[in-house]
Amino acid sequence: MTAPRNPDRLIRAFLAEGQDELPDQVYDAVRDRIEQTNQRVVIGPWRIPEMKQFAAIGLGVAAVVVALVIGSQLVGQPTVIGPPAETPLQTSGPDATPAPPDVTADDVSPRGGALEPGTRYDVTRGPVSFTFAVPTVGWESDGRFWMQGHPGSPNHTQLSFALNTGSPGIYTDPCAHQGQELFDATSAGDAEAMASLAGVDVVNPPAGITVDGHSGTSVAIRVPEDVGCVNTDYWLFHGADCPEITVECTMYPSWLDSTLRYWFIDVDGGRLMVQTAQRYPDASPELLQELQQIVDSIQFE
Repeated sequence: MTAPRNPDRLIRAFLAEGQDELPDQVYDAVRDRIEQTNQRVVIGPWRIPEMKQFAAIGLGVAAVVVALVIGSQLVGQPTVIGPPAETPLQTSGPDATPAPPDVTADDVSPRGGALEPGTRYDVTRGPVSFTFAVPTVGWESDGRFWMQGHPGSPNHTQLSFALNTGSPGIYTDPCAHQGQELFDATSAGDAEAMASLAGVDVVNPPAGITVDGHSGTSVAIRVPEDVGCVNTDYWLFHGADCPEITVECTMYPSWLDSTLRYWFIDVDGGRLMVQTAQRYPDASPELLQELQQIVDSIQFE
């Protein structure tokens, strides 16, 4: 993910070139212009509602990937002990959470705010529509792409839904963003790709699953703190159809030393990916059960 430019830092750099100061009104105008220019932050390579390539967390034969990324969203970052200090959707620095991609009229998530236990929420990802429910309090939606579970606690988790339609691919050197390997465009290929990432620990190897009558594959990995680079540099996958290697064609974990869980579900139109990122390794055993309940609650329309 590309860190947003800091308007104040840019203006200070300009002053360092020779200007001693700017009038207040000029400073404000320049700062406003910079902010307007950098308003939109796109986290790739997922294009919501559709991903041409294997998406993480988390974004073949019509498969739906549900990735529940627990603790270490898609890309690693230095682990912070205790409640997170940053806001859930901070978009810069090694502790950053990937910003949500732009959502179109065909890419619908629950409206922003708290999610009520037992209430069914509609989600659309491209041609795939479904509902889901959370079993406990403590979940909230940003109204676009990400859902947060139990922020500020050891059970802090991020959840997202994405649609994979192309062949999943990874970098053989995720930190240097070099080398590429493609896998079958199936839910099994999606899971195998994630389990093949260099430096990760495979928590649960790929295994067959069934969600609301649809077959799929699940997998869980942990991005360790000593993976070799900061979380924002550890790119989880690559988009084979991207013209160049850029952050818009990938995604990284929100935190290092976190666990990413994926459920890839085969559906008409692609593979639904359910991704969760578990931030802290000392999350309670009940959290995993809660995440599985969310996946099991999915009902396709």
